[in-house]
Amino acid sequence: IPLPPATWQELQDAKDSGTMDETFNAWVYGGAWSTGGFPIAMDGMGPNSGDNPNLFREFEWTNVRILGVFFDNNTNVGGPIWLDNVYVGNAGLDLSAANDPAGPMTAVTYTASEGFNLIEWSSEPDFGGYKVYVSESAITDPAADGVQLLETLAFDDELSVEHMFELPSAEFSDISFYYAVTSLSFFGVENPDVSVSAGSLENPNLPIQPIILEMTDAEATTVFNNLAAGNVSPEGFPAVEPFRINASHQSQGDAALPPDDSDLSAEVWTGFSNLNEFFVYAEVTDDFIQLGSVVSGADAWQWDSIEMGWSNYDVRDAGGSILTSTPHQNFERGTYADYQFRIAAFDDENTGEIIGTSAFVAGSINADVQGGGVAYDVLDDGSGKAGAVIGWKVLALFPLNAIQSTADGDVVLAPPTGTETRLIAFNIALNDDDGSGREHQTQWSIKNNADGQWWNTPNQWPATAMSGRATQTSVDDAVDVPTTHALDQNYPNPFNPSTQIRFSLASSDLVTLKVFNVLGQEVATLLQGEPMTAGPKSVTFSGQGLSSGMYLYKLEAGSFSQTKQMILLK
Repeated sequence: IPLPPATWQELQDAKDSGTMDETFNAWVYGGAWSTGGFPIAMDGMGPNSGDNPNLFREFEWTNVRILGVFFDNNTNVGGPIWLDNVYVGNAGLDLSAANDPAGPMTAVTYTASEGFNLIEWSSEPDFGGYKVYVSESAITDPAADGVQLLETLAFDDELSVEHMFELPSAEFSDISFYYAVTSLSFFGVENPDVSVSAGSLENPNLPIQPIILEMTDAEATTVFNNLAAGNVSPEGFPAVEPFRINASHQSQGDAALPPDDSDLSAEVWTGFSNLNEFFVYAEVTDDFIQLGSVVSGADAWQWDSIEMGWSNYDVRDAGGSILTSTPHQNFERGTYADYQFRIAAFDDENTGEIIGTSAFVAGSINADVQGGGVAYDVLDDGSGKAGAVIGWKVLALFPLNAIQSTADGDVVLAPPTGTETRLIAFNIALNDDDGSGREHQTQWSIKNNADGQWWNTPNQWPATAMSGRATQTSVDDAVDVPTTHALDQNYPNPFNPSTQIRFSLASSDLVTLKVFNVLGQEVATLLQGEPMTAGPKSVTFSGQGLSSGMYLYKLEAGSFSQTKQMILLK
C-alpha cells in the first residue's frame, strides 16, 4: 500500500504545498525515535519542538522494521482503542511463508581481544538477521536458562559483535565464555539450530571492575566520625580503585547523556563494615549545580543527585551468574530483595544554604534509612582560587540491616568477611539538573541491555564483587584494634527519629548503654550488662514517643564511663 512521506519535514512540506494525497492529510508524526526512555505522543514533544529536542531523532519510515502496538494506562481517561489490519504489499498476498524459519546458522569465529571478545561471521543472502547469545555453559538451546541475548542484528548491519565485559574481580579471570549465533528469516522467524555456530573462549585480557571491599574497624570508625562531623573526605576508605562514570565508561540512563565529562562525571569510592554499614564517598564533576529546594529523597532524581541499584544477595543464589547478573526483571522482595539508594542534598532556592540531605531507600521502605545520613560539600579544583568550584561531593552511610521491608519478608544478610566474596547486582547513576529540570542521566553499567529502565530492572546491573578484606592482599590494613574504650558522637545529630550510637572496646567487657533527659531521668536502656568482645560496636536509638530536645547517652564498660549529648529535633 502507499505510504505517506518518510519524514516529518517531508510530510509538512507536502501538506503546505497541497501536493499530497488527501488520504494522508490526517497523518501526524507526533514524536520520533526516543533515545531517553520517553514516550512518543501527539503532544508536540519531539525533535521539531522545544521540549527536550536532544532526546529524539527524526522519524523515518525507511527505518521501520517492526510495527507493534504499545498500551499505557491512565485511570482518569477512558475510551475505545481502534486497531485495523496493516499490510505491506497486496492485502490478498499469501503470507504463509512468513512462518518459515531461515536455514541454520553457519560457522562463526570467536576471538579473545584486548578488553573484549569479538564475534564475527559472513553474510548469508537468505538470512534477514541474526541473534547473538552468551552463557557460562555450552549453548545447545538459545531459550535455555542461563543463556542471555547479547545482540539482534539486521542482515545489512555489520556482521560482528564486540562483547565488552568486565570481570567482577581477579578471582574470576579463568571464566569461559560460551557463544552461539542464530539466523532470522526476513520475517523475523528464528532458527534455533546452533550446532554449527556455537563456540567458546577464555580471555585473560579482560578488564577488572572496582570492588566493594570490607573495611577495617579503624577505617570504618574514621569514615563514620567524618560523617558525624560533616567532614566530606575520602579519608578511611580502602585503597582500591573507585567506580568511574565518564565518557569512557557509561551508558545512557533515563535522560540524555551529558555532552562531556565537565558537564557530568564522577568517581565513587565504597566500602562496608563488619557492622553491616555501607559507606559511599563520591566526587561529582558538574558544571552547573542545581540541588532540590524541597527536602524529598523520593523526588531527588529530578535534581543533581546519585542513585544506586543494590541487590542484597548473591546473584548466583537467585539463579543468576557472573555474565547475566541477577535474573530479576523487576524489583523483588523476600530472600532475594532488590533496592535503590538515593543520595542527595537540598538547598534554599539554589542559594547554597543546605537545608537538608537524604539517604533514601526505594523499593522497600521508601524512606530515609534509619541511622543513615549524608554530608555534602562543593568540589573544587584544589587551586584555592575564586571560581574554582568544579562540582560537588558527598559522604553517605546506609545501614544494611535497616533497609529491609520486614512486612515483605526481606532478609537481613550478614556482610561477607575474610576470604568471602558475594556477587551482588550493583549500579550507579548520576542525575544532572542544569537549571531547567533533569537534563542528563548517565549510569556506570555497560551491560549490553543497560538502558533508561535500569532504575526498575535489576538485571541491567552488573554482577559486582562485595569482598572480604582477605581477598585483597595488596591493600594495606589500618591498625584497627582500639587501645582504650571510647564512645563516639552519635550520627545523625540532630536526629529524627533514629540515630546510631557507636563505641569501641579495647577488650571484652560487660556493657551498659542508657539514655537520659536533661533532668537526669532515664528514658531508655539500650544495653544492660551485655557481654561484648573487643572492637567497634553500633546501637540504634529511636526517639519515637519522645519530645524534641537535648538528651544524654552514657556508656559504662568495666571501670570506663563516658557521657555525650545528642539532640532530637522533630
